[in-house]
Amino acid sequence: MGSVSSVNAIAEHRKNVGFLFFDPKSDSETGSTYWIPHDDLLQKFDEITGSEPDKILWIAVYASPLDHLMIYSNDDDCKIAKKRLLKDLLQIQSLTLQEGVTATPLNESNLFEWQAFITGPDDTPYEGGLYELHLSIPCHYPVKPPKVRFKTEIFHPNIYKNGDICIDILQDQWSEVMSIEKILISIRSLLNEPNANSPANPEAALLYKEHRNEFYQRIRDDIDKQFNE
Repeated sequence: MGSVSSVNAIAEHRKNVGFLFFDPKSDSETGSTYWIPHDDLLQKFDEITGSEPDKILWIAVYASPLDHLMIYSNDDDCKIAKKRLLKDLLQIQSLTLQEGVTATPLNESNLFEWQAFITGPDDTPYEGGLYELHLSIPCHYPVKPPKVRFKTEIFHPNIYKNGDICIDILQDQWSEVMSIEKILISIRSLLNEPNANSPANPEAALLYKEHRNEFYQRIRDDIDKQFNE
């Protein structure tokens, strides 16, 4: 039952996003707009912004229901990061629910602070759990990695008690080809593949190595608390 609830939560968080591009340098005296529905987002985004990226004055992101509007100028600081983050958003919107991850900017005025959710992987002690994360993304993204922290309490050898995550892809193994989608999928995989030899939570690492059943029970107790709160 918990697994179904967590997948439904991912579906609820996933928005039906569409993009509206405004081109002030078109042949029309008043400029022109391009409305791109959800199904064509990734292809059209590359087509419009890739051919003449400096041509786009602003990009509006509409979510369904139409009560959220985000507008980003292409003529400002951090525009490389913003373009990349918009594409990351499109990629996440195209994921199936079975991927178990979703994320969106926290509000319409700031593209650099995101809320994310991941579900506990099936056939693991974390199955049925729903975990909220916060991502703080630097202006130099994707050259620099975002800071990612669990907001939901989680007991894991590689996650500090404050929610910080010890994972190499956010540290010395960071690569510019990484995306928000890939980060979240990697963190979700970490739940089932802990590195107990380099622990962020020594107690969790010890239980994982020497008292596996007790380790599993701690996780299940935390998940039960989620649904009882």
